[in-house]
Amino acid sequence: ALSFVTVLSVTAGAQNNQAARTIAIRAGVLVDPEQGTASRNQVILVQDTKIVSVGANVEIPSGATVIDLSRSTVLPGLFDSHTHLCMDVNLKRDAASYFLTTLRDPDSYRAVQGVANARSMLEAGFTSVRDVGNEGNYACTSVRAGIESGLIPGPTMITAGRIIAPYGGQFQLQPDKPQLGEPEYFFADSRDEMQKAIRQNAHFGATVIKIVVDDQPYIYSED
Repeated sequence: ALSFVTVLSVTAGAQNNQAARTIAIRAGVLVDPEQGTASRNQVILVQDTKIVSVGANVEIPSGATVIDLSRSTVLPGLFDSHTHLCMDVNLKRDAASYFLTTLRDPDSYRAVQGVANARSMLEAGFTSVRDVGNEGNYACTSVRAGIESGLIPGPTMITAGRIIAPYGGQFQLQPDKPQLGEPEYFFADSRDEMQKAIRQNAHFGATVIKIVVDDQPYIYSED
């Protein structure tokens, strides 16, 4: 019986090598979700970070690194479009309240969690993730930088930085402790504040913007 595997870190590893690298993957069965097919005895040729050829008769260049998965089923890398890699809610300690978790875990520790979670995601077959906030003060940007520089293993990351929200975000704050909602959220209640929040996120490395629109009695208009 063929075992199911996912090609996890071929391209991720290749992009960390400065020298050009050619990898040939022998796939017992290759699943193509877009076409809805599963083809036997395929060769996948990878140069640097790009798949350049796929087929049963692809010639393997001399000197290429060969990965033999001829007894396995190979899948394209998976995408997860909603992750929070830099926050693990401590169910026992914090009674499953992520508000309490944000108060007790420093950003430095959350970046460490992001490193561990990024590696786990890659090992599970996810080669791209969109990380949409809940990361303290740009912890996920640091994790993404570590992956892109080859310092740590992980998927391609699209990162949101701080979540932009009306005052209070997704928390119920108290008037004597209003600062407890930051830096988890960037509060923006006007057009100018929204522009500032977006620009600050972009400046500190966000590659996508996330807004929370309906967790308070007052919400953003469509405009």
